[in-house]
Amino acid sequence: NIYPWLADAETLITDYSSIAYDFLLTQKPIVYFQYDLDKYRKLRGHTLVSDDLFIAGDLVFNTEQLLTVLFNIIGHPVSRPCATLLSTLKINEDLSSPQIIALVKSLNQK
Repeated sequence: NIYPWLADAETLITDYSSIAYDFLLTQKPIVYFQYDLDKYRKLRGHTLVSDDLFIAGDLVFNTEQLLTVLFNIIGHPVSRPCATLLSTLKINEDLSSPQIIALVKSLNQK
């Protein structure tokens, strides 16, 4: 069970995982480490909606960028609220899955 660890984490480093949505409620920095994006897209295809709509943090593609972002987070220990994404997804402390599913369905119908 990863959730107790998320509660203690100061920053989340993730790739394409939906765990980032759970971490949004902490109002702590999220770093998306997508070092294998081209390979991922070849294997899994493109996402249903643009990353611009669903990424709430820094997006990095290599270790050097990751270390730079982490250094900046450590140097400036201010939370980076994800208010726009939280608002878009209508995430609060209730269950979020129904709101996320409804949003994705509405985007695909356009």
